[in-house]
Order: sequence, then C-alpha cells, then structure tokens
Amino acid sequence: MTEASIREERLRDELNEMRRRWQDAITSRENLSTELSNATAPLLRQISTLQDSLRFKSDQWSTLEANLNERAIKAENLLHQSEKIKLELEFKLSTISQQLQTLKKQNQELIDQSNQSN
Repeated sequence: MTEASIREERLRDELNEMRRRWQDAITSRENLSTELSNATAPLLRQISTLQDSLRFKSDQWSTLEANLNERAIKAENLLHQSEKIKLELEFKLSTISQQLQTLKKQNQELIDQSNQSN
C-alpha cells in the first residue's frame, strides 16, 4: 500500500468515526429532548392546575369582596338613618320634656291658686 492510500484509508476511518459520533450526538439529543418532554409534562400539568385554582380562588375572593363592600355600604346607610332618627327622637324628647315642665308649672300654679281661693 502506498502512503497516499494509507492516508486515504485513515481519513476515511476518521470520517466514518466522525459520522458515527455525529449520529450518536443526534440520537443523544433526541433522547434528551424526549426525556425533557417527559419530565416537564407533569410539571406543566401541575402549573396549569395551579393557575386554574388561582383563577377560581381569585374569582371567589372578588365575589366575596363585592358582597362585603355592598353589605358595608348598606350598614353605613342604616347607621346614618339610625343617627338621623335618634337626633329627631332626642329633639322630640327635649320638646316634650319642656312641655311637661311647662304643664307641671302651670298645674302647680293652678293648685296654688285653688289653695289660695279656699
């Protein structure tokens, strides 16, 4: 064998080795890709489930918050109405108390006049 044919044979062997290594690398990449997909699929399902749960709970909190805000506004309105009624009743009580004092005074004057007449 000549030196050129030995060199050509060696280069052919190197080329075949490189092709084999290249094919091994492709196979390895495909295997890793498959493994990665298999490994991440449960995590992606879990993330999706958590997102759905968060969305549901967020909707529930929004509904609850709206209901509580509505109840708070109604309670404030009732408080204002109650305070208004209380002020009106206190004014009426004051007026009636004054009238009672006036009537008692008049009654006492009439009693005194009646006693003086007798």
